[in-house]
Amino acid sequence: QPAVRDNSVNKQQAYETVRGRLREWQQALAQVDEVRARLGMAENPGAAIGPDAVAEIRRAENRALRQWEELQDAVERWSGMVSESRPPLPEILKTLRANMPVLEAKYGVTSLAVIGDYARGDDYESCRLDLMFEYNIPLGYEFISLQDDLGDLLGVKVNMMSKSLVKEKYPRLIEGAVPV
Repeated sequence: QPAVRDNSVNKQQAYETVRGRLREWQQALAQVDEVRARLGMAENPGAAIGPDAVAEIRRAENRALRQWEELQDAVERWSGMVSESRPPLPEILKTLRANMPVLEAKYGVTSLAVIGDYARGDDYESCRLDLMFEYNIPLGYEFISLQDDLGDLLGVKVNMMSKSLVKEKYPRLIEGAVPV
Protein backbone atom coordinates (compact mmCIF):
# COMPACT_ATOMS: atom_id res chain seq x y z
CA GLN A 1 0.00 0.00 0.00
CA PRO A 2 2.67 2.63 0.79
CA ALA A 3 4.25 2.14 -2.63
CA VAL A 4 0.94 2.98 -4.29
CA ARG A 5 0.54 6.08 -2.12
CA ASP A 6 4.10 7.19 -2.92
CA ASN A 7 3.48 6.68 -6.64
CA SER A 8 0.31 8.73 -6.38
CA VAL A 9 2.20 11.51 -4.58
CA ASN A 10 4.95 11.39 -7.22
CA LYS A 11 2.35 11.67 -10.00
CA GLN A 12 0.76 14.66 -8.27
CA GLN A 13 4.15 16.33 -7.82
CA ALA A 14 4.97 15.70 -11.48
CA TYR A 15 1.60 17.18 -12.48
CA GLU A 16 2.21 20.27 -10.35
CA THR A 17 5.63 20.64 -11.99
CA VAL A 18 3.94 20.56 -15.42
CA ARG A 19 1.49 23.26 -14.31
CA GLY A 20 4.35 25.41 -13.00
CA ARG A 21 6.38 24.99 -16.19
CA LEU A 22 3.31 25.89 -18.25
CA ARG A 23 2.87 29.12 -16.27
CA GLU A 24 6.56 29.96 -16.73
CA TRP A 25 6.32 29.36 -20.48
CA GLN A 26 3.21 31.54 -20.74
CA GLN A 27 5.00 34.29 -18.82
CA ALA A 28 8.00 34.01 -21.13
CA LEU A 29 5.73 34.31 -24.19
CA ALA A 30 4.05 37.35 -22.65
CA GLN A 31 7.52 38.85 -22.12
CA VAL A 32 8.31 38.36 -25.83
CA ASP A 33 5.06 40.13 -26.74
CA GLU A 34 5.82 42.92 -24.25
CA VAL A 35 9.29 43.50 -25.69
CA ARG A 36 7.95 43.52 -29.24
CA ALA A 37 5.18 45.96 -28.28
CA ARG A 38 7.59 48.25 -26.45
CA LEU A 39 9.83 48.35 -29.52
CA GLY A 40 6.89 49.12 -31.80
CA MET A 41 7.05 45.79 -33.58
CA ALA A 42 3.50 44.79 -32.68
CA GLU A 43 2.02 47.49 -34.92
CA ASN A 44 4.73 47.35 -37.57
CA PRO A 45 6.37 43.87 -37.73
CA GLY A 46 8.71 44.87 -40.56
CA ALA A 47 10.06 47.97 -38.81
CA ALA A 48 13.81 48.38 -38.77
CA ILE A 49 15.26 48.10 -35.28
CA GLY A 50 18.76 48.46 -33.94
CA PRO A 51 21.11 45.68 -32.81
CA ASP A 52 20.33 46.26 -29.12
CA ALA A 53 16.63 45.78 -29.77
CA VAL A 54 17.31 42.65 -31.82
CA ALA A 55 19.42 41.28 -28.96
CA GLU A 56 16.67 42.04 -26.45
CA ILE A 57 14.08 40.25 -28.56
CA ARG A 58 16.40 37.26 -29.01
CA ARG A 59 16.96 37.03 -25.24
CA ALA A 60 13.21 37.03 -24.63
CA GLU A 61 12.64 34.46 -27.38
CA ASN A 62 15.45 32.24 -26.08
CA ARG A 63 13.96 32.38 -22.58
CA ALA A 64 10.59 31.34 -24.00
CA LEU A 65 12.25 28.50 -25.89
CA ARG A 66 14.04 27.28 -22.76
CA GLN A 67 10.75 27.39 -20.86
CA TRP A 68 9.08 25.43 -23.67
CA GLU A 69 11.79 22.76 -23.51
CA GLU A 70 11.46 22.52 -19.73
CA LEU A 71 7.69 22.20 -20.11
CA GLN A 72 8.12 19.40 -22.64
CA ASP A 73 10.51 17.55 -20.30
CA ALA A 74 8.08 17.91 -17.39
CA VAL A 75 5.17 16.67 -19.51
CA GLU A 76 7.21 13.70 -20.68
CA ARG A 77 8.13 12.75 -17.10
CA TRP A 78 4.53 13.11 -15.93
CA SER A 79 3.21 11.23 -18.95
CA GLY A 80 5.60 8.37 -18.31
CA MET A 81 4.34 8.12 -14.73
CA VAL A 82 0.67 8.02 -15.62
CA SER A 83 0.73 6.03 -18.83
CA GLU A 84 -0.31 2.44 -18.93
CA SER A 85 2.06 -0.38 -19.71
CA ARG A 86 3.80 0.00 -23.05
CA PRO A 87 2.65 -2.35 -25.79
CA PRO A 88 5.02 -5.23 -26.60
CA LEU A 89 7.01 -5.25 -29.85
CA PRO A 90 4.86 -7.92 -31.59
CA GLU A 91 1.75 -5.82 -30.96
CA ILE A 92 3.51 -2.70 -32.25
CA LEU A 93 4.59 -4.50 -35.43
CA LYS A 94 1.11 -5.94 -36.02
CA THR A 95 -0.52 -2.52 -35.66
CA LEU A 96 2.03 -0.82 -37.91
CA ARG A 97 1.71 -3.50 -40.60
CA ALA A 98 -2.05 -3.16 -40.58
CA ASN A 99 -1.77 0.62 -40.99
CA MET A 100 0.98 0.79 -43.64
CA PRO A 101 -1.48 1.39 -46.52
CA VAL A 102 -2.91 4.42 -44.70
CA LEU A 103 0.56 5.71 -43.80
CA GLU A 104 1.68 5.39 -47.39
CA ALA A 105 -1.41 7.09 -48.80
CA LYS A 106 -1.47 9.93 -46.26
CA TYR A 107 2.25 10.56 -45.68
CA GLY A 108 4.12 8.74 -48.44
CA VAL A 109 5.73 6.31 -45.97
CA THR A 110 7.21 3.42 -47.97
CA SER A 111 8.92 1.55 -45.15
CA LEU A 112 9.14 1.52 -41.37
CA ALA A 113 11.47 -0.22 -38.98
CA VAL A 114 11.66 -0.26 -35.20
CA ILE A 115 15.07 0.77 -33.90
CA GLY A 116 16.62 1.47 -30.51
CA ASP A 117 15.34 0.16 -27.17
CA TYR A 118 12.20 -1.54 -28.50
CA ALA A 119 14.14 -3.30 -31.26
CA ARG A 120 16.72 -4.55 -28.73
CA GLY A 121 13.98 -5.74 -26.38
CA ASP A 122 15.03 -3.35 -23.63
CA ASP A 123 12.66 -2.23 -20.90
CA TYR A 124 9.45 -1.13 -22.63
CA GLU A 125 8.18 0.69 -19.55
CA SER A 126 10.77 3.44 -19.62
CA CYS A 127 11.42 4.08 -23.29
CA ARG A 128 9.86 5.70 -26.26
CA LEU A 129 9.42 3.97 -29.58
CA ASP A 130 12.06 4.92 -32.14
CA LEU A 131 11.00 4.40 -35.74
CA MET A 132 13.10 4.67 -38.86
CA PHE A 133 11.16 5.45 -42.02
CA GLU A 134 11.51 6.02 -45.72
CA TYR A 135 9.08 8.12 -47.72
CA ASN A 136 8.39 9.08 -51.30
CA ILE A 137 6.97 12.59 -50.91
CA PRO A 138 8.57 15.60 -49.21
CA LEU A 139 7.39 16.01 -45.63
CA GLY A 140 7.20 19.41 -44.01
CA TYR A 141 4.97 19.98 -41.05
CA GLU A 142 3.29 16.68 -41.94
CA PHE A 143 6.25 15.03 -40.22
CA ILE A 144 4.90 16.21 -36.87
CA SER A 145 1.43 14.93 -37.74
CA LEU A 146 2.89 11.57 -38.76
CA GLN A 147 4.78 11.26 -35.48
CA ASP A 148 1.72 12.31 -33.45
CA ASP A 149 -0.63 10.02 -35.38
CA LEU A 150 1.66 7.05 -34.80
CA GLY A 151 1.97 7.89 -31.11
CA ASP A 152 -1.83 8.03 -30.79
CA LEU A 153 -2.25 4.83 -32.79
CA LEU A 154 0.31 2.89 -30.75
CA GLY A 155 -0.28 4.45 -27.34
CA VAL A 156 3.40 5.22 -26.85
CA LYS A 157 5.65 8.25 -27.39
CA VAL A 158 7.13 7.97 -30.87
CA ASN A 159 10.39 9.39 -32.17
CA MET A 160 10.76 9.32 -35.96
CA MET A 161 13.99 9.43 -37.96
CA SER A 162 14.45 9.10 -41.69
CA LYS A 163 16.55 6.17 -42.84
CA SER A 164 19.05 8.53 -44.47
CA LEU A 165 19.53 10.37 -41.15
CA VAL A 166 19.98 7.10 -39.26
CA LYS A 167 22.52 5.89 -41.84
CA GLU A 168 24.44 9.13 -41.53
CA LYS A 169 24.29 9.77 -37.78
CA TYR A 170 23.51 6.41 -36.11
CA PRO A 171 24.58 3.60 -38.45
CA ARG A 172 24.72 1.05 -35.58
CA LEU A 173 20.95 1.32 -35.18
CA ILE A 174 20.37 -0.08 -38.68
CA GLU A 175 21.98 -3.40 -37.73
CA GLY A 176 19.37 -4.06 -35.03
CA ALA A 177 16.40 -2.60 -36.91
CA VAL A 178 13.20 -4.67 -36.91
CA PRO A 179 11.37 -4.09 -40.22
CA VAL A 180 7.63 -3.62 -40.20
